[in-house]
Amino acid sequence: MQRLDAASLPAYFRARGWFADRAVRAVAEMSGGVSNTVLRVELADAAVIVKQPLERLKVAAEWRSDPARAANEADGLRAAGRLLPAGAAPTLRHYDDADRVLVMDAAPAGAVPWKSRLLAGVVEPALAADAGRILAALHGGSWERPEWAARFRAGFRYFEELRLGPYFEYLLPQHPTAAPRLQAILAAMRTERRCLVHGDFSPKNLLVTGADRLMLIDWEVLHYGNPLFDLGFLLTHLALKAVHVGGADPAPFFALMDTFLAAYGRALDTRAAPFAAVAPVLGALLLARVDGKSPAEYLTPAEQVHVRRWALLILVDPPTDVRGLAERLEEVSRR
Repeated sequence: MQRLDAASLPAYFRARGWFADRAVRAVAEMSGGVSNTVLRVELADAAVIVKQPLERLKVAAEWRSDPARAANEADGLRAAGRLLPAGAAPTLRHYDDADRVLVMDAAPAGAVPWKSRLLAGVVEPALAADAGRILAALHGGSWERPEWAARFRAGFRYFEELRLGPYFEYLLPQHPTAAPRLQAILAAMRTERRCLVHGDFSPKNLLVTGADRLMLIDWEVLHYGNPLFDLGFLLTHLALKAVHVGGADPAPFFALMDTFLAAYGRALDTRAAPFAAVAPVLGALLLARVDGKSPAEYLTPAEQVHVRRWALLILVDPPTDVRGLAERLEEVSRR
């Protein structure tokens, strides 16, 4: 693979004849991700994003994944164009399999990650509702469809490398008392296949493009699998913000969870999983964000202790609704 950077990108485009009628005005490397080199390229009349996967991820622990996952992401963006509402995912412009390079349209000017707004304490129910609708469109449009299962069978390998191994299996020796519950979740993730699962459905990857609109990016671990993972993943991030930002008043973030789940449930109808089924996955993911290979970078040491206790309590006694989740946080807080 030719490794791209800001200096080599213009020549790379010229060699392939990409955007030959549009001069490259500027190239800047973007920060924030751990698994890819990401460049923003300003053309004469537009902007595109260039992604190239890393084999070794940028985290402290040893963590590797095959760069061939770029082909999975390219196909995922094509699938998104069929399943999601207009503007809810980037449009793929080019894919170079030899160098594992994806080129897609950049988000509209002014777009920011939903994560940054949440960390600033900005609580916007309309965005939580749109997240629910987007996820329901992905899950519902591929629900028990053999053609999607066959098309994204290979994607499960990257889900193993980037999620199940570093998030769940990594926890087993650290938390032997929780190991049986974690192993049960692992088994469910590996055997229950219902629909397309994004695998990285987080506020970091949901860009705010309007007052009530989001764009979903980073499709490299898309696979046909268990929808509980996506639900648990988004709820985990809102739960972490409840601890880190909410502090003494986490209620607005729990309200966001209810709004997200309600929008998802309305769109998916009877196929939507009950909260009691999602709760153990949420507990395991909370534990992974303090003790897994990719800990949440913004948690303080005291907050990490708090989240760890909360996660273990959820695994032992899973709540049946968001109110029960909040009650378990209160219980931890009283200790």
